[in-house]
Amino acid sequence: MKLEIKNLAFSYDNNFRLEIDDFSIADSGIISLIGPNGSGKSTLLKIITSIFKDYSGEIYLNDKNLKKFTEKEIAMNVSYVNTYLAFKPSIKVIDVVSTGRYVYNKGFGILNRADFDKIEEALKLAEIHSKKDYYINQLSSGELKRALIARGIAQDTPVLMLDEPFANLDPKYSVKIMSIIKRLKKEKIIIMATHDINIALLMSDIILALKNGKIFFLFDKNNSFNIDKLSELYEVNLDLLRRVFLAGKFGENPALSRNCESDERLVNHCQKSDGLL
Repeated sequence: MKLEIKNLAFSYDNNFRLEIDDFSIADSGIISLIGPNGSGKSTLLKIITSIFKDYSGEIYLNDKNLKKFTEKEIAMNVSYVNTYLAFKPSIKVIDVVSTGRYVYNKGFGILNRADFDKIEEALKLAEIHSKKDYYINQLSSGELKRALIARGIAQDTPVLMLDEPFANLDPKYSVKIMSIIKRLKKEKIIIMATHDINIALLMSDIILALKNGKIFFLFDKNNSFNIDKLSELYEVNLDLLRRVFLAGKFGENPALSRNCESDERLVNHCQKSDGLL
């Protein structure tokens, strides 16, 4: 699958304008969208999934203009996992995941054996199979996110969009979601909007930074990481925050009193992360 964006422009009534002149990815992998609130990350996801259609410019999937796709063709090529739940609390996990297969049947939500196999596979891959008969209001935040990701997996598309998959998760569930996404990257283009810079750096093949609706920088295998650019993106000295953290200055917490020189693991971390938290 190849994704190309050319001369994309989109604006809201509040005068926000998103402009992407040129961006493409020609292989499977993870693209992280980072940037301040209101920079256009979720907007870009919604344009690629055709939730927002009133844009100028071109988006191509395998050299075909997205505007020439039918809604069904889009749903068979791009799946979108949102941060909020558009389902009633009384619905079960397996029923939520099953909706990912509706695009493949001829109506009335009637699924065949192949659909149920895809649903079972998605439940297992997202590590939520044991909760498939739970109602969604019985799930924790992490379990709910995995159920929604399972729905995206069941849709079986070459492009998977994730909007803030790590929001409001503790480290345990963040690691679970990371593991799921890394397993999927071998066969899909995964584009995720996230505020977690560390996770983006750990997982991504490409990091695309947006600011004020425009590409601010791009990190990939041809562009080395630069903490100064990252600090400029968020308008905060991230290197200073890293140094304060490692020196144990947050509330003078004794548990943080170690520094890079006294702990080998932190020495290695500092060297590998180029100073990022």
